[in-house]
Amino acid sequence: MKKKQQMETRPHYYYGQLLLEEDFIAEQNYHINARQRHNIKLHGKGIVSGLRITRFSNSIFSVLPGTAIDAAGHDIVLHNALEFDLAGEFSANDTVYISLLLQHDKPSGTLKTNAIQVYAVIAVEKEMADDSGVLLAIIHLNGNGEIGNDAIDYSKTIFAGRLLSEGSVGTRELATELKTGWIRIPFHPSVINFIPDGETEIPQIFKVGATEAISSLVENSQGKVDLGATGIMPIMLPPSVKKIFRFRIAGLRNEDKISFSLHLGGWDPNKMEHLDKVLLNETIIGAPFLMTYDFTDDTNIDPEYATLAIFLRCTKRASISLIAIQVGY
Repeated sequence: MKKKQQMETRPHYYYGQLLLEEDFIAEQNYHINARQRHNIKLHGKGIVSGLRITRFSNSIFSVLPGTAIDAAGHDIVLHNALEFDLAGEFSANDTVYISLLLQHDKPSGTLKTNAIQVYAVIAVEKEMADDSGVLLAIIHLNGNGEIGNDAIDYSKTIFAGRLLSEGSVGTRELATELKTGWIRIPFHPSVINFIPDGETEIPQIFKVGATEAISSLVENSQGKVDLGATGIMPIMLPPSVKKIFRFRIAGLRNEDKISFSLHLGGWDPNKMEHLDKVLLNETIIGAPFLMTYDFTDDTNIDPEYATLAIFLRCTKRASISLIAIQVGY
């Protein structure tokens, strides 16, 4: 099954055809409209290149050469720099809008001509020019009506680019440096209210600060004793992460040893069961320490069901400053 809908009419010629004025106009309009449609749908309105504003003095500035696309999709090309002097034209604290517009000098009345002049026009005004133009910059004059060193404002300048349709960019299209990254978090473990394997009682907890977790001495019948500390902390994964590459841990103090395990958890939707897989099980001796562990293979994780958590135990005084994991898409 097929249905068709007319898009437009394209001029067509044949041998012996009498060509009139409207035929040539139709030919030009066909190509002009195609170019404008391409510009506005694929790139959008804005500056393509150049067109920066350069300050020369307290009252003089220049618009550098460049190219832009206006709201209708016209190409506007400024071939040479244009200089402007605001002295006498504007007052103290005025806001000056600098825009680029397209102008056609069409013949009027019965005047016959074989060419239409097309101009790139720079408008310097107290109010924004016609919306069909392209705003290049705004100049904020100071209390003396002068162009200060920081007077040129590009915050509302629009740049043309490549307009992307929904769903057209995935992880495959991302730049290499955007496909991987490090999640960096301070160690803020939760309190453990159970007796871990190999322990005879509920272990001590870490003292948690804004940037560091530290084990502390415990007061008992024997005085102040060092029993270390234990903690569990989830590692939040950004949406759509599918791989983990490396794990990193750092700290300033470690008076005996630190043991930790990194757990891949969550839910296995195929087997319909709880998931708990130990990805790392390591011991750290000495301090200060900065340890990075590579996974033997790129470890794939389910972007919908997988979780990560670290279980850490220090036997004597220790501190943890950084937990980090390198992830990918």
